[in-house]
Amino acid sequence: MPTLDYAPTPPWHRRRRLRAWMLSLASIIAVGAIILAVRIYHRYEDAQLYAKRVENRRQEIFKQFDERISLAGKAVAVSDSDEALFYLADAEVVRDNDPELLTPKELADMNRRIGEIRARVPATAVRATSEKGSAIRR
Repeated sequence: MPTLDYAPTPPWHRRRRLRAWMLSLASIIAVGAIILAVRIYHRYEDAQLYAKRVENRRQEIFKQFDERISLAGKAVAVSDSDEALFYLADAEVVRDNDPELLTPKELADMNRRIGEIRARVPATAVRATSEKGSAIRR
């Protein structure tokens, strides 16, 4: 009869292996939960940073637009039609750079302000500027 070259595993040893396996599994789950929590926190932090950047860009748009409209108004006041039209065109560029950041009401208000200044520019200057533009395009 052959002899056994190993001893059967005692029951207390099997429980110890099961306990070690359960502890390993619990550790893996805990690490996964921590990683998930960190990712969720960073996603929340990124969303806040994005919202802050959007708000800063909106403020920059309004500041630049107000500056251009103010300069156009000053140019109209001193009867410098070419400069007034230049600043109005510049204000339109500022308005059109990121229109998705502005509400329709804000866009309508900007269009109204541009229209008010453009109405104060003499009609002859507007016509001469558009003729210059057509000559350049030819």
